[in-house]
Amino acid sequence: MSVVDISKMGATPVQDAEIVAERTPEIVAAEIRQIADQTRKMVLNSSIEIGKRLCEAKEMVPHGEWTAWLEKNVDFSQSSANNFMKIYTEYGDIQGELWGASAKSQTFGNLSYSQAVALLAVPAEEREEFVKENHVEDMSTRELQEAIKARDTAMEEATKSWETEREKILKENQKITKSLDYANKKLEIANKKLEMEKELHDKQHNAAEAVKQEQAEEIARLKEQLAKAEEKESTATLEEAAEIARLREQLKKAESLGAERMASDEEVARFKVLFQTVQNNFSDLMDAMVCIKDMGAKAKRKAAIGKLLEKLMEELDNYE
Repeated sequence: MSVVDISKMGATPVQDAEIVAERTPEIVAAEIRQIADQTRKMVLNSSIEIGKRLCEAKEMVPHGEWTAWLEKNVDFSQSSANNFMKIYTEYGDIQGELWGASAKSQTFGNLSYSQAVALLAVPAEEREEFVKENHVEDMSTRELQEAIKARDTAMEEATKSWETEREKILKENQKITKSLDYANKKLEIANKKLEMEKELHDKQHNAAEAVKQEQAEEIARLKEQLAKAEEKESTATLEEAAEIARLREQLKKAESLGAERMASDEEVARFKVLFQTVQNNFSDLMDAMVCIKDMGAKAKRKAAIGKLLEKLMEELDNYE
């Protein structure tokens, strides 16, 4: 409807002509959306106020009379009253912001009462992010409930997967710990064995050195006696000459015995070293056998070790 110009109609001019804006379906729709938005905010705000007063009343009503008080005074069921009180406790801190433009009001201010109730199933610390990611204000209550259920299912599956992986890691750690314990025990045994071998070696070495010292002293004594006897050899009697010959023979045997014993000690020491090497290699071989999981392969290796031992026994029988 256009503005009416009375002057052009020959009527008395009007100082303030009434301007009537033309209404369109778009304008009406915008007004409806605005009223609906305000209504949602008013309903949620009113629900928070109701919940606040219900919490206050519950503190006053004697224990055991709460349900009867609800039915008599406010005509609320227990579940409805619980929802109102939860709405207050969960959203009450943003009540004063619902009409403003803060981050919280943008997140929760456009929610309906039913959406706010449904979102109580989402932990408070995750609720704001959930609303933003899922555009909750555009969902129906049923869609929101399904989205929350899907979230819970995904989290449950993720938790199960995490628990499975955690159990797997724990088992692996137990295996590693067991292996380390076994290795540490072997190392401890090996160290004790090494200490015993070193002690034995030291004793053998000391004993051998004592024998050598004794032999050296015996040879020195015989040489000294022989030297004194030889000083009088030119004028020696038959008996003294026989004594000189006897001393020379004793000295010769003592020196020969010392050389033979030294050679024998070297061969024994060489044998001990080689024998210890065989023992160590055999121990490593048995450890490798334990690690073989395939029973067929293990049986073949066991048979091979048996044949090797038989051959060694045959070889030993050939030595005198």
